[in-house]
Amino acid sequence: MYCLKEYPIECYPEEIDILKQQIWNDKVIQYGVERTKHLLTANCDPKELYFDIDCRRRQLLNLFSTHKRICNETHANETDVEIENMINQLSNIVLHLKSHASNSVELHKMLYRQAISLPDSDDIGSLYIRLCEQLSVDITNDEFSSIFPNSHKKMNDWMYEHAVGEDFQPKLFDVINAIEQDLISQWSNPSVTPSTTIGVIGYTNAGKSSLLNRLLGLESLNDDEAAPIGSMKTTYAALRFNRKEPLIYHSKNGNIQIPVTLVDIQGHDKNRISNNNMIEAGNYHNEIKKANCDIYILVTDDDLHDEQKDWMTFIRENLNRECILVRSKVDNLYLTKMRELSGNFYIKTTQEERFQYHTMIMDQIRSQNTIPSNKIYLISADYQPSSIDADLLLAEHSFDFDLLLNDLSSLAFKVRTSRIHQLAKQAVNRVINTCFRRGYVLNVMKYKIAAGFAAIIPFGDQLPRYLSRDKIREAFGINDDFSQYLIQFNLTIDDGSLQTSVFRTYVATQETKKKPKFDAKAIGTVAGHTTAVVGTFSDDIVRIAAPTATALSTAGRIVLTAATIGIGWPISASGNVQTNWAGTWHGTPEAYPGGELGHGWNMTMKIGPYSMTGNTCTMRQSFFTGSSALRDTKNYRFYRRTGADDLYIDEGNGVKIASQYINDVLVSPFKYNDVYAANAWRYP
Repeated sequence: MYCLKEYPIECYPEEIDILKQQIWNDKVIQYGVERTKHLLTANCDPKELYFDIDCRRRQLLNLFSTHKRICNETHANETDVEIENMINQLSNIVLHLKSHASNSVELHKMLYRQAISLPDSDDIGSLYIRLCEQLSVDITNDEFSSIFPNSHKKMNDWMYEHAVGEDFQPKLFDVINAIEQDLISQWSNPSVTPSTTIGVIGYTNAGKSSLLNRLLGLESLNDDEAAPIGSMKTTYAALRFNRKEPLIYHSKNGNIQIPVTLVDIQGHDKNRISNNNMIEAGNYHNEIKKANCDIYILVTDDDLHDEQKDWMTFIRENLNRECILVRSKVDNLYLTKMRELSGNFYIKTTQEERFQYHTMIMDQIRSQNTIPSNKIYLISADYQPSSIDADLLLAEHSFDFDLLLNDLSSLAFKVRTSRIHQLAKQAVNRVINTCFRRGYVLNVMKYKIAAGFAAIIPFGDQLPRYLSRDKIREAFGINDDFSQYLIQFNLTIDDGSLQTSVFRTYVATQETKKKPKFDAKAIGTVAGHTTAVVGTFSDDIVRIAAPTATALSTAGRIVLTAATIGIGWPISASGNVQTNWAGTWHGTPEAYPGGELGHGWNMTMKIGPYSMTGNTCTMRQSFFTGSSALRDTKNYRFYRRTGADDLYIDEGNGVKIASQYINDVLVSPFKYNDVYAANAWRYP
């Protein structure tokens, strides 16, 4: 939102109007404002207007109820009063419109517009969007404070203590200690199971909300606790619903109750026209990631698209979460096949015919929707069957719904340990992002970011006081005492995740054979959108290979491991302290016009840690091999071009080997004179 430069006390940076407009345009799309604007400015069916108002009312009510359920505050603040007023206004409009629809549509339109818009604003829905966004941020903060009260208190203490002179308050050891206390106090009892979050994703109008309501056990859509359902977009932000009845996992030692929170994630509009499909895909990846669920359910009412398969891959490989596939609205397909096989509508078939064709129809439907090594659940969760045939069919068959519930119970139990680990990592990440990265810059630069807007502050680019890695480590409390403290935990982590050399003496590393994948769509998201909530709880910066032991007694080790790696990220985030190219890189030729390196050649680069001297990074060794013979071994230095997006190696004879470098991520160090390229990946 703001240009990055240092401002004197009481002076504030200017807002960037273009970026503000970009953010607003995105929110207009996300919250379906264009449809509301059309309803308010053109002739419309009163039922359509009623549905639009009721959807917004339910959305706001859900967010507000979730906030109140988690929040510890008992008194209402000014924002709470605004939200309650809007909910009451929308409820009154809905009630009045339902009984006087034909007589006063224009009056209801005027009242609706006034209720959801800021006074004296031409932007329809501006107040509604502001309140929903504020609630989303509040819910994130509420979750963090309720699960990690000690860490939350420590973070608040740091943020409200204005550092003076060279005294920077946050210290890494204090972060670890606070989070370890929270873990032990809340989860030292193995019978305690944290609530499992299950998110529902898919295309708009694919049956996501219907399935979610069935999983909630709701019998009627008139219940205010029901997720809104309709033929148009009805979910504008992730909505959270607590299932009243816990899932039951049947273990050898008895039944275990698992509390569940279901998350209705806004659907992806497959018909939306976009100028950049990569950015669109990256944006939905971001929605999935922000929901921060333990298990995801992909709901589809048609054959799977490549885009949907990509979502599943992203969830499983990038987020390391569970993802299951549900084929919805299966009753329509079932009835069509029954007519084809029997020659009759379902209501006219005999019980013998139904029994005869049932297995055949189910097998055909499964075969149409199966993808390799992936189980599919056939579901019909419609609350309003489209025909008498459908009504009769659903009375006789629940399809795979009971099986889905049973398997969700097993998955929810299995993710308990990983849930605790994940929450601990996110807590470390949140405190470091808020108090160390952004907090440090804000304290030094003496200005605050306006509430409700995001600020991207590249940590390494704005260090007006500490200009060396040693000084940064000293400020954060990364010293010999802290390093010695690590030894007692016998930590073992993925070598590729340890991005700073300061802990290599105290932390064991291990190699993994899996090649890390570079997500081009994530780059598309970064390039297309510069908005990010400051220190969101769903950030996933930390990359970790957990220790072999997973019992709660090792919670401290896990947190420490996360913090060790986490601090490697802010220290190496960008600018003068960049280290993310360090490591062992392997490559195979893709294109080489000179033909010197042909088929069978391999390249390896062992790149050392960053050195401040001359703005270079020593590359310890580079060699090319073919037919197992050593071709060449050289020692080079990496140079970072000021203001450019490439690194390059200067051999001293004018030949420069460049590396592809995107958004602070080294994609490949094998790019020769902007012509030669190689498939490359980094060893752990």
